[in-house]
Amino acid sequence: MARSTERSRADGEASLMVRAAATYTLGSIAGVISLLAGLSAAADRPIPGDNVAAPIEGALCGCPPFPEIPFGRRPSYLPGNTLVLTFDDGPDLVNTPKVLDVLARESVQATFFLNTESWTSLRENAVARAIVRRIVEEGHSLANHTAHHLRISRLPPEKIEQEIAEVEIVVREILGSEAPRLTLFRAPFGDPYVGHRWGPTFRKVAPIVARHAVHVGWNIAPTERVCPSGAGLCVLASTRRQLDRGAYGVVLLHSTKAETAAGLPAIIAEARRRGMRFLSVEDAVRARYQRSSAELVDDPRCHGGG
Repeated sequence: MARSTERSRADGEASLMVRAAATYTLGSIAGVISLLAGLSAAADRPIPGDNVAAPIEGALCGCPPFPEIPFGRRPSYLPGNTLVLTFDDGPDLVNTPKVLDVLARESVQATFFLNTESWTSLRENAVARAIVRRIVEEGHSLANHTAHHLRISRLPPEKIEQEIAEVEIVVREILGSEAPRLTLFRAPFGDPYVGHRWGPTFRKVAPIVARHAVHVGWNIAPTERVCPSGAGLCVLASTRRQLDRGAYGVVLLHSTKAETAAGLPAIIAEARRRGMRFLSVEDAVRARYQRSSAELVDDPRCHGGG
């Protein structure tokens, strides 16, 4: 069943949201400007690692352990004029279709990281299942975001496996023989791939993920969660700030948010105004490793076992 309230997010986010709501005047450009001026600097905090290693590994040493598209503002394996649109947490029944409408109108492809039991149930809800079919029919990619959007670093290994495998099973149930392999994965909250590199939780999670998929981080993360519902200008302004700082590459968005659906046309227009072009996540994987995500997953050497 669809959740009545949104999941708990990062520490301190609630206070930012209260401040945002207090400063925003619906329909007022001045209110949006005031909101953006008042947001904490933490809302656009730097993503760890401005410079990411160049193409690596795959051609020289067979396969790197735990392949991933890492975090950082400037992924050196991609041209500096590229964006990769990704959408987490869907599908929901209202905003994901609006996002798909925009992408169809603008002829832009994206990757949707699915939960199966979050905003709605992909096992039970026929409308949500139809949205998944629409995503594929319109040329977009499906990827895995776990069944229940839990912090997988806190789960035992068997539960991590279950959270990943359930999404694969449900997608096969929906799409049958036409179902794509879900060889791209993003951990909810990026945990433990951001902030806990090579610690014990990473070493617990990463080998399990690598048997299923390449982990996909992000390079640009608009501050949707501190924007009032439907405030597309707020999401656009956050995106602009990060582009102005030289960020490019994978963009983290959420197809369940009204403000993202509202701001997406302007984000695409802004990118085109800057001469940027849109690539897929699979393009980014091939650029970094010179191999597809499926090839990396199918190579046992990529699972960290040597």
